Amino acid sequence: MEQPGAGTVSPLADDDPVSIDRYELLGRLGQGGFGTVYLARDAERIVALKALRLDREHDPMRLRGFESEVNVLKVAPADAVAVLLDADLESSRPYLVMEYLNGPTLRDHVDEHGPYSGEQLRDLATALAGTVNLLHQAGVVHRDIKPRNILLVDRPRLVDFGNADCGPDIWQAPSGALFGSTKWMAHEQVMGLPVGAWTDVHAWALSLAFAATGEPPFQAQSVPAMVLRVITVDPTIPDTVDPVLAEILRACLAKQSGDRPTMAEVVAALD
Repeated sequence: MEQPGAGTVSPLADDDPVSIDRYELLGRLGQGGFGTVYLARDAERIVALKALRLDREHDPMRLRGFESEVNVLKVAPADAVAVLLDADLESSRPYLVMEYLNGPTLRDHVDEHGPYSGEQLRDLATALAGTVNLLHQAGVVHRDIKPRNILLVDRPRLVDFGNADCGPDIWQAPSGALFGSTKWMAHEQVMGLPVGAWTDVHAWALSLAFAATGEPPFQAQSVPAMVLRVITVDPTIPDTVDPVLAEILRACLAKQSGDRPTMAEVVAALD
């Protein structure tokens, strides 16, 4: 839910500050469990400012997440992300500042205009695959790709890198821990197995399945039930999807991560 551009700006809440350091806060762009993203400005430009929530300022895990997000955005290709402009993790309210991308999320676009189909879906698949591939070529694994973290501007851009990594391409969650949104997870994430670029490939395909249907691929009433569905259920690919694209999506949604193509292979297959 934390994104540096989503079209709609909500008013500041009563307990929001009106400024953070030199940035004047103009409204809210989104809020997650730990941070709030504001539309803001300094003397030079309009920006998106992501700040820790007041009740989470001293949370060491989230502070590490902010530090990791800064490190990732420093190496991420500009064409794939909202570019990092400023950061102060020592501030009384730590924050990141990114370019403001004035476009809808994929989730909001589908909610407003309905599912994608035909060439429109193929074009989205190709463009989003290119964005994810740019990240992987730079050694960045997002680990939480979902429709709300995909902004539709000049090309699809990915945001909210709080779970991302730019270190070795294998990562394993602590026992019993789930990082990210369960309904958008891959088999290896809910099982606590190594997570890497192959997980982003799965998330790319889940996001396209959502774009084609307008519904999250996995739905359940509780986290345990959702985990069970992620492990056992194959997401629906409508018969209306181009057969070549449908075959690529099914390969990317393989339960075993080693059975999935790389994103570079996906880009080549869509070319």
